[in-house]
Amino acid sequence: KLEIYDIETDTTEVKTLPNSMARLTSQLYNGKIYMPQYNGNKLEIYDIATDTTTVKTLPNNMWRVTSQLYNGKIYMPEYGGTILEIYDIATDTTTTKTLPNNMYRATSQLYNGKIYMPQHETLEIYDIATDTTTVKTLSNSMYRRTSQLYNGKIYMPQDGGTTLEIYDIATDTTTVKTLPN
Repeated sequence: KLEIYDIETDTTEVKTLPNSMARLTSQLYNGKIYMPQYNGNKLEIYDIATDTTTVKTLPNNMWRVTSQLYNGKIYMPEYGGTILEIYDIATDTTTTKTLPNNMYRATSQLYNGKIYMPQHETLEIYDIATDTTTVKTLSNSMYRRTSQLYNGKIYMPQDGGTTLEIYDIATDTTTVKTLPN
């Protein structure tokens, strides 16, 4: 199901989608919502204006937890593997790349044409323009389910703990803070 909440009227409309599947990430582009399947190979595309859904088949049967939209392409790193799928909206084609680490990518941030994917003690940085990946070591070995980008810094709270790591992109340094709870 797809719930559409109208902020102005404080009402919710429910739509039925064609597949019963987990969707953990989505991207909005030109009035369409792109929803890759969490564990499988489907990509649902919901057209808001026409109230219709198209289903595409992606080449890899994999877990997709995070995604980023950049220049009309959706970048979907594998959660628990090494695959990076790149879906080109204009050409309706998917390219598969290999990332250097088999890791659980639960979160990612896009900044200046690079996708930052933190996990445990590793930060993978995929440079879209050069099609290269740089791997950095972070200060703490911890699980990061979420992150936020603000003023050139990526804030990464520890899942189930009190550590907050802040990665400064410009200086390539990490600051560690302790959260109260």
